[in-house]
Order: sequence, then structure tokens, then C-alpha cells
Amino acid sequence: RWVRSRCLGGRTLHWARASDRMADYEFKAASRDGHGLNWAVSYADMKPYYDRVESFIGVSAAMEGLPQFPDGIFLPPMPLNCAETIFTAAAKSLGWPSTPRRLAQLTRPLNGRPPCHYCGNCVNGCDVGAMFSTISTTLPPALKTGNLEVRTDSVVAHVRMNDENRAQGVTYIERYT
Repeated sequence: RWVRSRCLGGRTLHWARASDRMADYEFKAASRDGHGLNWAVSYADMKPYYDRVESFIGVSAAMEGLPQFPDGIFLPPMPLNCAETIFTAAAKSLGWPSTPRRLAQLTRPLNGRPPCHYCGNCVNGCDVGAMFSTISTTLPPALKTGNLEVRTDSVVAHVRMNDENRAQGVTYIERYT
């Protein structure tokens, strides 16, 4: 179940940071299994957008070369915890691939944000901004443009587009009117 977080930053303040790329295994699944329809886009179509987002938000991961789990523009992976170390050893003993979770969490400084210091309360957000969130990552550069007005207690209902198909504004619903 998806719960709407009614605060500035929304769900980006408390999410698992999982940042996987979908592959043609998902985009073109109907060609493989004969059920449903393929997506109108392929992984090749989406790759430049994945690259752009990962470069901006910072995704830590290992390059594995697995076609079902495409590699990207990654920061070094986070160290494995105890359970992950045991799992990785068991997988390797069986000849199975295993990779660290791909996370939108910094292991090196990026765009003025510090790396994870591995001792915060990540479940309740990130106290230093190493984990991707709207508050730490997208709002600061957007505010610097002067083209943004932050509205709390509101939900965007529609993004208005201009003739060049660029966002021109939003229609929003205020909670308290």
C-alpha cells in the first residue's frame, strides 16, 4: 500500500533508496513470455534518462554486467552489512551472482552533499543529506533559479505544459482554503 506523506519532501524523506534500472526484461516482457503488451519504450530509450538522474542524485552500486540488472553511472557501493556478507558468501558458494543493493545514497561527496557517515537514523531520513530526498537534492538548486515557489499543505493535481511541451506551471489543491 502506498501512503501519501503529507510533508515538504513527501515520500522522498522515508523510502528504501532502492534505485534499480528496469531492463528490456521488463520493457519487452511480452515478447519473451507472450502475455500482455510490450512497453512503447526500450531500455536503450530510457538509458540516457537513467544516466542523467543517477549522475544528479548519486546512486551507489557495483558494476556487474548483468543484462537483467543494467549497470549505470554509479558511485562506489556501500559496504555490506553482516547479513549481506553472509548472503553473498552463500550465493558465491552456489555459483549464484550477488550484488550490493543499488541505493540513492552517497558514498562520496556529490554536488555539495556529503557522503554517508554510516551512523545516522536512516529510517527517519538522513541528517546530513547523503540519501536522496527532495529536501537535500532537488529543492536547493531549484530554489536558486528563482523560478520556484514552495507551497506546503498542497498537492499538485496537474502539470501545465506550454507549446514546446515544457512545464509552465502547476494546478494544485490546497489542504486549507
